[in-house]
Amino acid sequence: MPHITTPLPTWEEVYSDFVDELQGEEPRFSGEELNRLVLQVFLQCIAWTPWEGRLAEVALVQQHLSSDELLDRLARVLWNYRHLAKGPTS
Repeated sequence: MPHITTPLPTWEEVYSDFVDELQGEEPRFSGEELNRLVLQVFLQCIAWTPWEGRLAEVALVQQHLSSDELLDRLARVLWNYRHLAKGPTS
């Protein structure tokens, strides 16, 4: 797998920051900024080939959603398209 250069801190840095924050220290990394950077890296570096005969186009819209609203929307998408999952055949 090729190496991807990103603006993200290493997992060791984030873990250390997490442990330090549990001990009352000021975090070095903003959770909101880390979330934004992870999404940016995903959108720029991870690609997939659409399957043949796909039924819908996918649009990514950047919005400011609460965590609960985001999870609700994801759950609705997964539920609505559950029939596309290929399970074991009997």
